[in-house]
Amino acid sequence: MIYRWQSLTLLSLVFYLIFPIPFDLQSVGISQVLAQNSNPRKAEADKLIKQGYELDDNNQPQAALQAFQTALSIYQEIKDKHGESKALNFIGIIYSDDFDEYNQAITYYQQALEIARKINDNTLEAKALNNLGLANFRLGNSQHAIEYCKQGLAVAQRNKNYETEAIVLKSLAAIYFGTDTDKELNFLGQSLTVLEKASGNAEDKLRQNKLKFSILIHMGNIYYFLCGAKKQADDSERKELLDKSLKYYQNGLKIAQEVGDRPKQGKALLSLGDLYHLNSQYTKSSEIVQQESAKAIESFQQAIKIFTTNKNFRSQARLAYMKLGDVYYRWSKKEEALKAYQEALNIIKIEVPISPYNKLEQDVQQGLILISIGNIYANTSQYEQALVTYKPALETLNLALREAKKISTPAKQIQILIIQLKIEEIYGQLCIVYKFMGQYEASKKACQDSINFDINFPLTKYLSNKSKLLNKAAKSPAYVKEVQKLQDAVESLQQSQASRSPAFIRLIRKL
Repeated sequence: MIYRWQSLTLLSLVFYLIFPIPFDLQSVGISQVLAQNSNPRKAEADKLIKQGYELDDNNQPQAALQAFQTALSIYQEIKDKHGESKALNFIGIIYSDDFDEYNQAITYYQQALEIARKINDNTLEAKALNNLGLANFRLGNSQHAIEYCKQGLAVAQRNKNYETEAIVLKSLAAIYFGTDTDKELNFLGQSLTVLEKASGNAEDKLRQNKLKFSILIHMGNIYYFLCGAKKQADDSERKELLDKSLKYYQNGLKIAQEVGDRPKQGKALLSLGDLYHLNSQYTKSSEIVQQESAKAIESFQQAIKIFTTNKNFRSQARLAYMKLGDVYYRWSKKEEALKAYQEALNIIKIEVPISPYNKLEQDVQQGLILISIGNIYANTSQYEQALVTYKPALETLNLALREAKKISTPAKQIQILIIQLKIEEIYGQLCIVYKFMGQYEASKKACQDSINFDINFPLTKYLSNKSKLLNKAAKSPAYVKEVQKLQDAVESLQQSQASRSPAFIRLIRKL
């Protein structure tokens, strides 16, 4: 069986979802950097800033960093303090959002803030404060994060810089995700209202529309998350939450289409696909299940077409294939599911990590893909193939667990939790597969390994029931529904806990 849909829900609320929360690189004032001036060195630095933004927007952070660093050297050489502060902010964003080096990012943000205050540049000051807030949040310092963002908000409001004010309000919403939904929605609502007051030229409006897109997707994800977390809610309550989420996703997609931003269109389609898939799991009507599943498949396929045209968006294409496979599997189209998972596996094997944490993420995702492939083989009685797939999945996740201990990023806790749950799941599946193959000693050992596996998470009820379920599962294929119900409960708890982690911000940073 595939029990990953809620785990991926987290990754989409994390991976896609809540996306760019701090400030967009464009919001630093790209539209002004190429203003005509008589200093050729300044013009060169300004051009590098624009190039750096475009490279990062195209998922090329290392090349972007080089451009920003070169621009910084030029600004320092010609003693352009405004440009220096701007470049420092850009460099900080790369270290924070792409390389997960939050302390390094803070060093650059602090330098940018100091310069901005010396030259009395309120816009750069507010943005540096905003970024300091988000970096601290990612390090688990929520109180400092709120303090920095509120300082940035005060600066932006005092100077009637509406776009920057909207950015900081959006950041405050991100900080409250999963802990205070009312505050989160309130900040996002304020952000949209304030953004409507922003003015400027055509390039400014384009930037503001992209900011509006990220706010709308964020709001859609809140209602999507609430619906997924309320499994016991009645149909009318779930429908209300789903309808709100759908409205925000569709409005976000419309904006992405209007501004011609293909990657954002793909990300909005992924969110819509998640929503349709979620709805198909709640409805009791077989006709609606098929309709919603078909919509999910279409959304994921459209996203795949967008992401596969640009090699820099391989990870998004891979995730789209994984989600497509999940829908096919749940719709009992195992052959199509297997093809989708194989495509995802092919992509992840050639992805190049850009940081230790990114490598950890990729290893975890590869493990999940292998488990999904193994589950298909196991549930179609291809037990030898299942073993051939489960074993490398187990090796990959065990290696990832060891490597995670070497990473200081707080966000690793989410990955460690996922790894632990999935290692345990593999042992459980091996227990059953070996049993059906007549390898009783191997089955007994795998069952015991699953029972003995230590998960550092409050799953008392789960652990107490696990042994009974495994014993029953090893005797009959009827285990499927019971195991799935149990796994759903575990992953629901996992999702609730993980949403409170600083990691959530990172996964909402990449829309």
